[in-house]
Amino acid sequence: MNHLAKKHFSQASICYKQRNYSEAVDYYLVGLSIEPECVEAYADLAKSYEMLACWDQALQAIEQALRLRPSDPTSLRRKNRITEENSFYNIPYDAISSPLEDSRYFDLNVSPDISTLSDDLVQKISGILERTCNFVGYRLNFFPLDPVKVYIEEKHLAKSSYNDLDTFPDWAPAYYDGTIRIRCCNYSMSGLGVLQTLIRHEWTHLLVDLITDGKCPTWIDEGLAMSIARQMFSFEMEYLQTANRNGAILRLQQLNKPFSQIDDRQRRLAYYQAHAIFLDLIEQFGFSSICVLLGLIGSGEKPEDAIQQTFGKPTVQIFSDWQRKIDMG
Repeated sequence: MNHLAKKHFSQASICYKQRNYSEAVDYYLVGLSIEPECVEAYADLAKSYEMLACWDQALQAIEQALRLRPSDPTSLRRKNRITEENSFYNIPYDAISSPLEDSRYFDLNVSPDISTLSDDLVQKISGILERTCNFVGYRLNFFPLDPVKVYIEEKHLAKSSYNDLDTFPDWAPAYYDGTIRIRCCNYSMSGLGVLQTLIRHEWTHLLVDLITDGKCPTWIDEGLAMSIARQMFSFEMEYLQTANRNGAILRLQQLNKPFSQIDDRQRRLAYYQAHAIFLDLIEQFGFSSICVLLGLIGSGEKPEDAIQQTFGKPTVQIFSDWQRKIDMG
């Protein structure tokens, strides 16, 4: 391989690991202009575009990798994943209307450090927030009494523009801490579907916190937020099945602590596992049972007692029943 191209690919990989996806794309493109038949670089370029929600470019890059090496397993796997994500996240531009007046449910604030967000995009974000308030609110039958502060912040701020104590994890693109904060990751119109999913997730955390007075077990809080935000992708279920075969499934105690405290290598598994367990509960008992559960916790029932009353079995059995299904699947 050309030495200069290799240097650019190496720098692209570093940028990707640092979550600087736009810079990673630039380095991959320069490297590929020098070494235009590097399959691995095209596959990694596709992954960088995927993280930016640039679906068309991601698919073009992965198609080029497959033209060069049609049976490459990594490229085939990534193509399937990106295609599935694209079909879910690709929201038509006209599907999101801009709100005509200020919302009674949220107060959107854009960090003064961000100069790249167009007024049109900010209006679309407001539209997504309004849709989310109604979508999640009607599902959980709960709406906040006072407008919630929502902040769009610069990606690399060392401290929050609005908080002296910044609790925003480095790995999180959005975060709920009493307010909702969204880290600006070069969102474009093609990324509105991803942004909508993030906002649904955090808005669910907000409502669960209000309904249960902050007493909801973590695995329920995260599982519900994932379930309301989006479907579970087939590649995520395959990931869970592989983890189960390898004896890597997380224990209940691990899923009951804040996911921000879970090791980086296990955090993705934690989200997938909570999502899958919760979808299984919804399939068995219906979504109305989830509202009953949250109401019981909010009225002062101990979470484990509320789980037993709602589902007729303790959390340990819920976990073991789900894992048995994974074993069979």
